[in-house]
Amino acid sequence: IWGYESVGLASSKVEMDNWLTTNKPNWGSNWGAGDVMYKDLNGDGVIDGDDKTYFGYARHPEYVFGFLGGFSWKNFEFSMQWTAAMNASRILEGEYRNAFGSTNSRMLLKFLADGRWTEENPCSRFPRLTFMNKTHYLEDTDLWLMNGSYLRLKTAEISYTFQNKDFLKKIGVESVRLYCNGYNLLTLFSDLNDIDIDPEGKTSGGDNTYPNVRIYNFGINVSF
Repeated sequence: IWGYESVGLASSKVEMDNWLTTNKPNWGSNWGAGDVMYKDLNGDGVIDGDDKTYFGYARHPEYVFGFLGGFSWKNFEFSMQWTAAMNASRILEGEYRNAFGSTNSRMLLKFLADGRWTEENPCSRFPRLTFMNKTHYLEDTDLWLMNGSYLRLKTAEISYTFQNKDFLKKIGVESVRLYCNGYNLLTLFSDLNDIDIDPEGKTSGGDNTYPNVRIYNFGINVSF
């Protein structure tokens, strides 16, 4: 992932003014408390494209894992499938970064509202909300970097089978199997969980993104 490294968010106008004395961003104006301070990596006193670098891991995981297991005991059966990914990074884009959208007429996501810098919340993760100059925080920076690693219970099923029962034989049935299964049941160890983003999905928002849903099925199999 390619972008700017951040020093942090300015806790006050004084801190921002001190940073601006030796660092001149080549975009934006009205810099103030709650805005991002960027690292001048080449030391020329100007924050521009020459200060961009790679950070985090790649968007696609370096390692992927899977585990499929289960057991049966008497008439009970249980099975499950786990998937995992390690050493992956995701960067928030689109509506996940640009509050109110590019035209300031769209929704504001809850995690952006709750996590934005304010005077009452100076230790927040995300910069202040401002319409004066949104370019302050729209650049790709490690501020928007999220851990894309995860452990997921992909599927699980439990069932019980009735068979060789007198009451079933009377109605011509050999066995009845009752089952319950689920898909996308549990996700652990992902920063994206906290902001309701699927670690296997997109982090760019948009109308064409449909969330990964949790599905439950209940059923019955009858054998004659």
